[in-house]
Amino acid sequence: MWLDDLKLYDIPQHFLTTKEKKEFRKAICQTCEDLTAINTCANCHCVMPAKWWLEAAECPKQKW
Repeated sequence: MWLDDLKLYDIPQHFLTTKEKKEFRKAICQTCEDLTAINTCANCHCVMPAKWWLEAAECPKQKW
């Protein structure tokens, strides 16, 4: 779903990561105490479903 939403913004594919890497990041975040009920990060305040897809994105706690 989010990948399709990101395509609406015409983000070039080389800025996006693979589905496997996105799922890896998501799994880590889902165990983190900073992930809020609305899928934002209490530490960096990012919207995580979008951030999981961005290749250059990093976790502020260096978890991924």
